[in-house]
Amino acid sequence: MKFLNYLPVFFLCLSCGNNRMNENTKAGDAAIVADTISKMKNESVKAQRHDSATYYYTWEVNRQKKTVRRNPNLSTALVNTDSIIKGLNLEYKYVLLEKTGIQHDTLRLIINDSEYLTGEMGADGFEQYIAQAIINLTSVPGIRYVQIDFKKGSYASPGIWSRNNFPGYIIVH
Repeated sequence: MKFLNYLPVFFLCLSCGNNRMNENTKAGDAAIVADTISKMKNESVKAQRHDSATYYYTWEVNRQKKTVRRNPNLSTALVNTDSIIKGLNLEYKYVLLEKTGIQHDTLRLIINDSEYLTGEMGADGFEQYIAQAIINLTSVPGIRYVQIDFKKGSYASPGIWSRNNFPGYIIVH
């Protein structure tokens, strides 16, 4: 008989525990949904960045295959140093180029925060970036050399590059 007296208390505790579990589940589900939405937004931003960046490239460079592909979307009116720098900055959001000037046939650039370029991208990432930047920037009429100044790091050093630093690249269609 005493057991029946405790039965309502037992059900009350059980129902409280279920609510707590439901609240935790709901909070966990909400966190998963929020995380998924955040990832989708990031992917959307990356896709938009990549899509808009492709309109500023003269050449799509593949360093591993040593190929370049002409950008069919690029208007010849956009082939200038400013538009290519804008495209590079859109594509490589952690490596922002800033034009400091042009002297004769040399474009001078600076990267104020080079930590990502010189450390986190690794040697292969740096080489791909430099190939992409130099091949595109030297496609601008009158630009034969590109000088990029930045703080030296583990995988990269500042320097002056030309199209001749990237021999053997084949144009693919």
